[in-house]
Amino acid sequence: MDYFYISLQVFIAISFFSFGAGCFLSKRASKEFKRYGLSDQQKVVGSLQILASIGLIIALGLEGSHFTTLIALCLTVMMIVATIVRIRINDPYRLMLPAFLYFIFCALLFYLSIF
Repeated sequence: MDYFYISLQVFIAISFFSFGAGCFLSKRASKEFKRYGLSDQQKVVGSLQILASIGLIIALGLEGSHFTTLIALCLTVMMIVATIVRIRINDPYRLMLPAFLYFIFCALLFYLSIF
């Protein structure tokens, strides 16, 4: 594994752990999920983000497995949906940008994990 790949994987894992924890601990996250019309999905999303982040860290020690590929694919799909939700609620571009950038990061990790 090269340093870029590992760094990207760790960055994504830390980010999604933080986002997932925020779904349980942050009042701001509750307001955002309500604004998205998804307040009933907040804990599910947070749980999935935390599980994915833990899985990415575990996958660092599993050379040759497809664990990272599967998790990166799931996170890529999650970030596509997040971007679509923001488009659907007519968020300004500056608020859509983080979801879109994380889509790019996760898609890149997925691509790199295949090759």
